[in-house]
Amino acid sequence: MIGIIGIGSDPSGSVIERCFATGDVSVGGNAGQNLGNAGGLIGEINSSTDGVTVRNCYALGDVSSDANDSNGGAGGIIGRTDEEPEENATATIEGVYAANQVIDHVNTGGLVGTGESESSLENSYWDTTKGPDDADGTGDIDTTTVEGLETNEMQGDTPAPAGEDTMNGLDFEDTWDTVSDDYPVLQALDRDTQLDARE
Repeated sequence: MIGIIGIGSDPSGSVIERCFATGDVSVGGNAGQNLGNAGGLIGEINSSTDGVTVRNCYALGDVSSDANDSNGGAGGIIGRTDEEPEENATATIEGVYAANQVIDHVNTGGLVGTGESESSLENSYWDTTKGPDDADGTGDIDTTTVEGLETNEMQGDTPAPAGEDTMNGLDFEDTWDTVSDDYPVLQALDRDTQLDARE
């Protein structure tokens, strides 16, 4: 159901940062209630305390879910953030990008499949050439500087370079590097390891 984390339950203000996933994620039809969430990085964030922050991460593997769960979601980064805001089950997602197909679910988003209104999505991007038209499959999550871009706007050292003009919500000085004919990589992680994982 996930690229890195299945269900982040009661993480008490945890921060997930400087991570990536390139493998495909698929959830089958027998997953059941609350298990039909598929995300390129995280299947579901389900917290009853302070929520969780996801920042400076990316996902490239395709995501699909045909599970029988009307509340579930499939997203390029996160499948679902919990729908109970009275429990403070919130997520802050910032400085991330996704470049993957997201298919086969009632709630599909380029970044988040099912997002609740107490969560936020900031300075983040997804590839609309591959993924859905909308960042959030339900349209409930609060967004700031979130944009869908075509592949050629996210890859390479141009335009000027890609990122500085087209993904200017990402920090290309201290956090990200552009790559010729490919998507950006994280400075904190080995460049060759990231590029090899894409092959």
